[in-house]
Amino acid sequence: MIQINTNDNKSETRILLNPGSGRVRKKIGQIKKIISSIPDIVTHEASSLSEINITIDHFINSQIKFLIIIGGDGTVQAVINRYLTLKNKTDLPHILIIPGGTTNMTAKDIGIHGSPVKIVKRLKSLMLGKHETTTKIRPALIISQNNKPDLHGMFFGAGLISNGSQYFQNHIRKSDITGELASFIVVLNFIFKMLLGQTSEYLKSVEVQLKKDEEDSQKMTSLLLFATTLDRLLFGLKPYWGQEKKPVHFTNIRKNSNKFLRSLFAIICRRGTFLHESDGYISNNSQNIEIHMNGNFIIDGEIFTADCQNGPLRISATQPINFVVL
Repeated sequence: MIQINTNDNKSETRILLNPGSGRVRKKIGQIKKIISSIPDIVTHEASSLSEINITIDHFINSQIKFLIIIGGDGTVQAVINRYLTLKNKTDLPHILIIPGGTTNMTAKDIGIHGSPVKIVKRLKSLMLGKHETTTKIRPALIISQNNKPDLHGMFFGAGLISNGSQYFQNHIRKSDITGELASFIVVLNFIFKMLLGQTSEYLKSVEVQLKKDEEDSQKMTSLLLFATTLDRLLFGLKPYWGQEKKPVHFTNIRKNSNKFLRSLFAIICRRGTFLHESDGYISNNSQNIEIHMNGNFIIDGEIFTADCQNGPLRISATQPINFVVL
């Protein structure tokens, strides 16, 4: 158990509220009403990346010790990225995530569940000294490439994963469907198209040259690949099966891998150890990963672009960050 010293250090506590996050937008009136009833707490609203960066710059200058983020994975990624870009790990505050986005993978992995309204109510009890907390630590990913600023986040994905994020942005987001239901719709759509042998720009694979730790590099066509420091992903899945004591979980599935749909079921049931690299399945825990690729990739749902002319994407892990569980 830890105790956040809310009585003496309220000036060192801040809320960053993204009013545009999916689950926040629907309950913004209730959320603001509860927050306004919490004594001596300051809330900053920020939706765009530039607004979030300006807000975090202010927090850094003010030496904030306890930061509450009300938003989704993209908001959390933007906050962590700004902090780690400007300061080292020892300067990060304790972070409490109140999940208000579409997937909220980071918050759920840490152990924060429930609607934003319910969690804000628990936050009020905490600030009034009526609630205790625990902490969990997770490192973040560092994604580096020549001639580009480093990026930080908790989940990196390419191939079908980045395509799925693009599909959501183009076809699902406007329907106002949020939570894991939105992700389930995307996954189900992709599986049906593959079963029917349909072609789609969203089912395109990606050409990569992959190198993990001290292994030799390999060229391949990847259907999907991802790296993460999270323990659990969407739907509580742990789709990796490496046994190494290293911080970055990595999984790669090649295009035309043997018995893909049957193997997908094995991965869902946590039986990935029965899958073999010779059949197109790779999963390890790694310290450093290098990926040469052209095209889109995502970090916590946000889309970025890689260009081989800038060299490989180099993925590693930061020191652990303290997340508060409420």
